[in-house]
Amino acid sequence: MPPSDQSVAPSATVCGTRLDLGKLDVHGELPESLRTAALRILAACVDGWQCFRDCSTCSPSSKGSSGNSTTFSVKGTSPGCPASPVSLCKFHMHTLTGGMSNVVFKCEKGGAVNSKVLLRCYGGGGGGDAFLDRKAEMAAFRYLAQAGLGPRLLGEFANGRVEEFLEAETLTPVQMREPRMSAAIARKVAALHALRPPGLDAAPQLWRTLRRWHALARGGSGGGVPHAADAFDGMARLGECVEELERRLAATPSPTVFAHNDLQYGNLMFAEGGEEDASGGSGGGTLYLIDYEYSCYAPRGFDLGNHFCEWCADYRGAAPHALDWARFPSDAQQRAFCAAYLGAAAGAAEGARGGGGDDAAVRALVHEAREYALASHLLWACWGLAQARVSEIAFDYVGYAHGRLDAYLHFSRVWPAPEGVRVAAAGGAR
Repeated sequence: MPPSDQSVAPSATVCGTRLDLGKLDVHGELPESLRTAALRILAACVDGWQCFRDCSTCSPSSKGSSGNSTTFSVKGTSPGCPASPVSLCKFHMHTLTGGMSNVVFKCEKGGAVNSKVLLRCYGGGGGGDAFLDRKAEMAAFRYLAQAGLGPRLLGEFANGRVEEFLEAETLTPVQMREPRMSAAIARKVAALHALRPPGLDAAPQLWRTLRRWHALARGGSGGGVPHAADAFDGMARLGECVEELERRLAATPSPTVFAHNDLQYGNLMFAEGGEEDASGGSGGGTLYLIDYEYSCYAPRGFDLGNHFCEWCADYRGAAPHALDWARFPSDAQQRAFCAAYLGAAAGAAEGARGGGGDDAAVRALVHEAREYALASHLLWACWGLAQARVSEIAFDYVGYAHGRLDAYLHFSRVWPAPEGVRVAAAGGAR
């Protein structure tokens, strides 16, 4: 967990510069103009990078560049600069992810202070800002940075932010399923749910978001331009399922918590070493939850049920849109996760008691998570169809939406519905 006494959000500098990604090839060499613009941002708002303010017109030196590494002439007149009047300072920048709502770069330089930082640029071709509340995201990010549950905020710019670089590895789908890691995730999520970030709408946002994304999914194609979403032949069925879900969840109360809402393996990082901590360590290391862009107050069951669904995903596999529902956690795995969650939520004394698989509270939480897993299916089905209308990313959004709707239809029949709620008839989305 990042030390809480280090510089956090309130002291972060805001820079008005905008980073223009253009038609960025996230797998290729970064344009020199992009690297230079990024360096201007870092020099303006990140401690330890001020020496680059004196780069000669912020251009590479005569020794030029190699790949995504650029050497700059730096005058030794600013804090943190080399002692000589003019020396060479190397700046390296490469793309970590080119996601659906962000493009993230790792930036490196010499020196001891913030030598590695993460530069996150909003956008990325996925129509992300149509689905996200960036103001709420930043409010949550600042709070979580101060609470030590996320990376430190080092600076902000017009369309992004600069974060502490975590010396940690992103989990793989297999690692996320390991019993010790799964229990650590449950404890970390319980710690997150105990927080109450100020400055956010404290009402649960699930249904507001689901209805908005459902409307975007159904939206017209705009000026007669065809979209892949227009070929989706399950739209009427999707609407029926949304209505059914509302009746079903009305019979399944779930407390409102501050939720992550996107607990997939790519948003979980683990750093080896150190001691296990009660809020989420695993076998001599530290677990981090990252990327809080979908975070808001929501029903507790949604965060848990959505995480169970993400056990089935491999977004870097041969078919990233296709979730393998055979990998959905077994009954025993669901109980183990919920027991670890409840143990952490109740505190160390309760946690020492165990919370075995037959415990009534564990069984009730498993039921709650399953019901809200159904909400996860429909929410992300709507998201997929809405993204198909706006995204420039090569991802089979319509196929993804079909898969999530089919999963809803399957699991809504496998898991008994509350009394009085009629379940959709058998048959797929197509």
